[in-house]
Amino acid sequence: MPRVHRCYYHDCRKTVSLGERYCDEHAGLIQRNTQSDKDYDNRRHRDVERDNRHRFYKSKPWRKLRLIILDRDMNLCQYCALNNRVTVADMVDHIVPREVDESMELEADNLVASCNSCHRLKQDWEQRHYGTGQRNKLDSNAILIKDIHFIKEVFKDAKN
Repeated sequence: MPRVHRCYYHDCRKTVSLGERYCDEHAGLIQRNTQSDKDYDNRRHRDVERDNRHRFYKSKPWRKLRLIILDRDMNLCQYCALNNRVTVADMVDHIVPREVDESMELEADNLVASCNSCHRLKQDWEQRHYGTGQRNKLDSNAILIKDIHFIKEVFKDAKN
């Protein structure tokens, strides 16, 4: 018996073969540019670093640890807390970036809850300090900053 699933069209209950998205009735209504979809997938998977990063952030160990860290930090941004502000955390941030030291990527001591604005500020700082980011060269002589108190002034100056 062939494997099937429901048509992706909203509220349609017809089944289609695995590998197809829409039933015969709705296939003509949905125009998809399949070549651009293939091009996008090829571009995404051509970049090995991006593919590895995507795979890591979708992994079970990361998703599990992320929830533990958010719970530990009470869903509050720890960078804002350093400057006596209360902000809801949107994400979990690596204090020492994964690009710099992958061995610390699943260490709870290297993770803190962060809001979007603090995360953006920290990424900008990391690019200057470590040389992280696209088309940048990592600075092998950069000192690893493992304590968020050392970057407190960076956030204070940028947010005020």
